[in-house]
Amino acid sequence: MNAPRRAELPSAEAGFAPALAQLDRLIEREILRLRARYELSLDELRGLYVSDAQVDALLASRHAAGAPFASPPAPSAGADLDADVALGSGPQLPAIAARWQALCAALALTPLEQDLLLLALAPELQPRYETLYAYLNNDLARRHLTAELAMRLLASDSSAAPGASPQALQLAGTFTDPAAAAQRVALRAALAPDALLAAAGLLLPAGATDLPRAQRGWRLAPPLSDWLLGLAWSDERLPPAVFSAWRSDGGGCGVDDPGVPCSLRARAARLAVAVNASLARQRALVAVVSAATADDAQYVAHRVLEHAGCHLLQLDLRALRTVPAAAEAVAALQLQARVTGQAVLVSPLDALAEPDGRLNEPLLIALRRLGAALPCLYASGHWRWREAVLALGLREAALSEDDDDAADGVFELAVPELNGDERAALWRSELAGLAFDAQALADRFVLGPVRIRRAARRAVDLLRDGVAVALQDACFAAARALSTEDAGDVTRAVESTLRWDDLVLPAPVAGRLREVLRAIELRPRVLDDWGLARRLNGGRAINVMLAGVSGTGKTMAAGLIALSVGMDLHRLELAAVVSKYIGETEKNLDRAFDAARRANAILFIDEADALLGKRSEVKDAHDRHANVEIAYLLQKMEDHDGVVIVATNLAGNLDEAFSRRMQFVIDFPLPDAGGRERLWRGMLPAALPLAGDIDFAFLAGQFALAGGDIRNVVLDAAYAAAADAAPLSMRHLLQAVARQQAKRGRAMDRAQLREYASLLEGR
Repeated sequence: MNAPRRAELPSAEAGFAPALAQLDRLIEREILRLRARYELSLDELRGLYVSDAQVDALLASRHAAGAPFASPPAPSAGADLDADVALGSGPQLPAIAARWQALCAALALTPLEQDLLLLALAPELQPRYETLYAYLNNDLARRHLTAELAMRLLASDSSAAPGASPQALQLAGTFTDPAAAAQRVALRAALAPDALLAAAGLLLPAGATDLPRAQRGWRLAPPLSDWLLGLAWSDERLPPAVFSAWRSDGGGCGVDDPGVPCSLRARAARLAVAVNASLARQRALVAVVSAATADDAQYVAHRVLEHAGCHLLQLDLRALRTVPAAAEAVAALQLQARVTGQAVLVSPLDALAEPDGRLNEPLLIALRRLGAALPCLYASGHWRWREAVLALGLREAALSEDDDDAADGVFELAVPELNGDERAALWRSELAGLAFDAQALADRFVLGPVRIRRAARRAVDLLRDGVAVALQDACFAAARALSTEDAGDVTRAVESTLRWDDLVLPAPVAGRLREVLRAIELRPRVLDDWGLARRLNGGRAINVMLAGVSGTGKTMAAGLIALSVGMDLHRLELAAVVSKYIGETEKNLDRAFDAARRANAILFIDEADALLGKRSEVKDAHDRHANVEIAYLLQKMEDHDGVVIVATNLAGNLDEAFSRRMQFVIDFPLPDAGGRERLWRGMLPAALPLAGDIDFAFLAGQFALAGGDIRNVVLDAAYAAAADAAPLSMRHLLQAVARQQAKRGRAMDRAQLREYASLLEGR
């Protein structure tokens, strides 16, 4: 960065030469006044130490050489410096003048504020002004603009000009002129910490802060001085959470992008027009773009700003949470946005929430700086953004007084999900020229634009790496992986390698499972073609409850249902869902249901009585919280647009409202003797070496075991046979049965074992 600055500074200084020449005259006038009153020569170590000769030499090298100091500039209304006029006339650089005028217009700076900025800018242009300021401040450590210095330079009696008589110079600075006294007060007020120059970050404190306020130093914000000199904006205070992007009105599709729903494009274009109007008029505009995910909301916000053809500064709230000086970073962001005329995108708004449901107060305090005289867009998932916006104090920033879409003063752009045809069009756009079934992907996976684009890129990578052999398979694999990405660890995909023949059930139970399969397959015809969806109050869910003691085949049945209809099975992980923080369990459930819906997967809730127990009388906050979780899960099941299968060992412990939401309730009984014999025989694979003494009829008739128990017995016996290096025998099985019964607190006697009792003796 140093080389470009050395190359550009001489020409940049030339642009400010007339203003600096006026400043030189004002400084010489003040020096002559001090010398006439003997304030400089009485102490030869003054300032430790800048000599009179050194000051004279610096003044001799003033700008606009040859301009006589004896002819002071004509007094202006309220200020001695007039940079706007000086930059706009004569052989000055148009780019430098344009930036100065843009700065003054963007922040509506008064002539007095412009003068103060020029006083702060002078040391950035030439180091000699630091020495002159220290000389006038009577302290080498105070080399910056101070309120006292500004008052002496800009509010002195205009009759005390350089070249005036010693008597006039001695009387100058007494501020007997009412206009000068008023201007002195105005100058001090303009340098107050809460005034525009300091509040907007144009001027930063410099030097000691324990001095009287009039003697405290101020310096120009470093990125602002570089920018005024023609360099790119660069602010070391901005963390990695802030980055710039350029949205071109000619290089992209804007709101006509395939990833923007067609039904939203008119309102999105309207918001783009409002963004441009906000930038042109320097007025505030606050808009929240909300979608199913914050990524999709951010995507649409980018398209809106692209349509507006404006620059973009984006603030990543997740990264900002890790920044120690968040308020300083946001202040620096706002300064850059206001000065350079850029819109601000804050994403994701959801990051304001803490695990316990509260809003992050330090982030709220930092973000309250945004939104002044600039367009600010917030990207949010379907979250309580209204509460956050109210906490930010943005209710007064409405798009227009008669805007029906403005809520609490904030314009909301609610992004609907892409329909099937729009998803297919986006798939084709991303994989243009390649052969694949885009409509099948669109029907199978309900993904937003961000995930569709990522899935398309991942599918191409899978093909390139040889993981997949066909584009369609690669797309399905990529879409399946991305559809569960947001769910995190709250769900887990369950794959089944079993067949229906492996599930041993009574004929009535098997018949009810076939009815579930038919309902899932025929749902489009019944609900859509026949119009029953319009008669339903709620979602299009198919809710199935599988009830029965442990080991009767409920989980196996859920996997076989998913396998039969060609859908994935996502099991809810209870340990990851249930949280001690208020509201977190509901958020985790929401993520699980959304992931299942996007993937067109069956959501399987095992051990449902842990979540759907009976609601109790509210005696304390814990009871109320538990009841809210149950009610929320019941509501999600009713509104869900998909298939939910719940399994429970204790159907009687479920809340009564739960059964009303179940379209299918299927009881899984313990198998009878015939069913148990089928289970015993079916549990032994052909590769397993067997002894000839296994009596399947005896095992099935004597021990009322469920299928899960029989599986455990066979596995235990197989390990024992492998340890003996012998085929699986009746002895191994009976010993395993005895251990299984002991786990349940059941003892086996000789009468129950009959002729096989000897096999357990001495074990």
